[in-house]
Amino acid sequence: MRSFIGFQFRDTLYNKLFTTLSLSLFLSFFLSIILLYSNTAYFGLLEICKPKSGETIVISGAAGAVGSHVGQIAKILGLNVIGICGSDEKCKWLTEEMGFDFAINYKTVPVSARLREVAPQGVDCYFDNVRINNCAFYI
Repeated sequence: MRSFIGFQFRDTLYNKLFTTLSLSLFLSFFLSIILLYSNTAYFGLLEICKPKSGETIVISGAAGAVGSHVGQIAKILGLNVIGICGSDEKCKWLTEEMGFDFAINYKTVPVSARLREVAPQGVDCYFDNVRINNCAFYI
């Protein structure tokens, strides 16, 4: 169903407020949103960073839609993945659910010092999702 309150699978308001849509239209809309983030992650990582197995990648905004996709693709490719995010809960989600090797909460830990600990050989790729003005300082 489509209405002024968004997409719904069942109506709870008067039928006059709704226009029935086919499920295929709903799925194509949903997939276009997913593919937007997936394509940004996939092509940004593979075409810009051009990673090789064993390299280390740092992802800012790692708990977001694009960042979490980048991290998962990077893990599939055999990279060491370090995510930067803004809460301990997100750090836990990245490492326990998404499979990141490390996650850094930039609000509680100095990022540059923590990066030196978890990536002593350096960083091969920095995937910037938040346009941090001093990202070069971190790396």
